[in-house]
Amino acid sequence: MKNIIRYFLIASIMVCLPGSSLAFGLVEAWDAARNFNSEYAAAQHQRYAEREKNNIGRAGLLPQISIATNHTRNHWESPVGMPSSEARSYSFQLNQPLFDVGKYAAFQRGGIEAKMADVQFDLSRQQLLASVIRAYLEASRAQDLLAATLAAKKAYQLQVQQAYLAQRLGTASLLELNEAQAALDGASAKELEDRNELERWQLEVGRLTGLDGKMVYTVDNVLALKPYPESEFEYLANRAMIVNHSVRLAELAIEVARSDVLAKKSLHMPILSLSAAYSDKHDADGFPASRRGSSIGVVFSMPIFSGGGHQAQLRESLSNKDAAQEKSEATRRQVKAQILKALNDMNSGVKLTMAKEKLLLSSKSKLDSTRLGLKVGLRSQLDLLQAEQAYLDAFAGLIESKHRYLTSHVNFALLMGNLERDVLSRLNNVLTLRARLS
Repeated sequence: MKNIIRYFLIASIMVCLPGSSLAFGLVEAWDAARNFNSEYAAAQHQRYAEREKNNIGRAGLLPQISIATNHTRNHWESPVGMPSSEARSYSFQLNQPLFDVGKYAAFQRGGIEAKMADVQFDLSRQQLLASVIRAYLEASRAQDLLAATLAAKKAYQLQVQQAYLAQRLGTASLLELNEAQAALDGASAKELEDRNELERWQLEVGRLTGLDGKMVYTVDNVLALKPYPESEFEYLANRAMIVNHSVRLAELAIEVARSDVLAKKSLHMPILSLSAAYSDKHDADGFPASRRGSSIGVVFSMPIFSGGGHQAQLRESLSNKDAAQEKSEATRRQVKAQILKALNDMNSGVKLTMAKEKLLLSSKSKLDSTRLGLKVGLRSQLDLLQAEQAYLDAFAGLIESKHRYLTSHVNFALLMGNLERDVLSRLNNVLTLRARLS
């Protein structure tokens, strides 16, 4: 038993401690990702672009003012001797919509799409944060599993040596030697898998944050994070219908569809606008040579017949609105199911983690008893090998359950739309520099 603990601590130091002074937690990882990640920068720029739709829609309701000027010089070749002449002019034009439902609908849609841009950016930001957390935790999990595998490999190497000596002395069978060798070979193969998995997630951490993925901490006391009681499940699920980003986007999509319906209805409505102009012209060849004038009036237009195209567009927009409403309801049902699943995962996760800790303690007691039984001749080397395998399997299972429990907290926070810095701080409290076997 002491050998296994010693081997695991050595493996933990080999895997976790190099460069430990540069190790970083989740808060540091997120700060780095915001400054490094191109996807985050792209989401910011997309948000700024979408926000301008509000200004674009408003512009359609405001006066449109333009000015034009012209300066021309004429040179006559015939008749001979005719002098050159100049013509110059400028004009000022103003148009102001007085009644245009289509432009109002465009303004309405622009405001809604600007709101959607803010919600979408917040969702993209929290999704990136969730990706950073998951990559970090997966790298931490792979790091712990590799440390456990290295500890198992060391223990199995000792078992092979002891079984070989015992077989030479005639106190152990060839079966025990073969079992120990098979366990060692299995640990060697598992080491390759764990190293590949660790490298994959370390690279993912680097891709998202620009930091060295080898410098992550490991998970320790996850039971410090408490799940929600079942009595609050329904309240939290209903709360998610208000704050969840996907639900909010679906509801805003309905508003966009309604503004589109209004825009299509406006195709049947009259358009009224105010038009004013002022011009000043000077032409030496004209009569009179200088002319100035202004005008003001109201322009009225009314569609009469469009071949049925306007009616078809209206029916299309109404169907799109119905589709948006159905999609919104589907999103609400899906999010509610996901919330309840995340809550159940948290509750079952904490129970599973506690059970795995008990299993680890009982496996440790069994290993101690088996080692003592081997000394007094009541247990064989094969029994000891099986006890060591069970103990290390229990430790690996505890690592898996801890990380699944943490992931359920991340998923829940993302669904509730509050995956923020305070959540990172709470998760940071369960990280430590070195994994512990007991």
